[in-house]
Amino acid sequence: MDVFVVGWSAWAPGLDTPAAWADWCRGGGALSQSADAPALAYVDPLFKRRLSQLTRMTIEVGHRALAGRGKMGISFASVYGEVGQQYKISNRLIAEGEVSPANFSLSVFNTPVAALSIAEGIVEGYTACYPGPDCLVPAIVEASAAVASGAERERLLIVADELLPADYVSLQVGPNIPFALALVLSSVSVPGAICLNPADPWALAPTSCVGDEGPSVPEPLRFLRSVLVPAGVPGC
Repeated sequence: MDVFVVGWSAWAPGLDTPAAWADWCRGGGALSQSADAPALAYVDPLFKRRLSQLTRMTIEVGHRALAGRGKMGISFASVYGEVGQQYKISNRLIAEGEVSPANFSLSVFNTPVAALSIAEGIVEGYTACYPGPDCLVPAIVEASAAVASGAERERLLIVADELLPADYVSLQVGPNIPFALALVLSSVSVPGAICLNPADPWALAPTSCVGDEGPSVPEPLRFLRSVLVPAGVPGC
């Protein structure tokens, strides 16, 4: 069964609309190493009060991608996950010899996607995977499986990473750029959709674009620039 990308949503500091991302894809604008995060005005203040940049970005792109669509299962992938929360835990453990229960509960591998499912009232289930530095292709394979097998009609895939704490920068693998990218995968095509090959999602990219700015741009955002925007997949 074919798998189509029928929509996308992306957020990074200073780039928060499809028009802004389209401009960035044409060479305008710039990615920022900023700790800024979405305001999430539609989320209860008590719920979002302790959420990290990673979780806030995940909720934002998920909220936009799901708008006007039915509920669906979610796949989430990340390189570092809740690294900022983990850093707080380590600091407190070193300084005080104890761990904050609040920080621990918000540091687990499924925190971002679980928070999104709560905020959006999604009960269709989710997965979270951390396949390594180049996580886009494994994430697409994992998320596409549910659609390609016929088990699900649609699935939302989110790939995201937050800004690393300064003390961890020397250990980084790949670009230290905060971002979140959501892809709506479907078994049914719509105008502007692309048919995706999960084993080689770059196959649709112009040869001259593949790998451009590799050291400075996260792989999912290169996929946005080289494949999604040139193909005209609708942004939301």
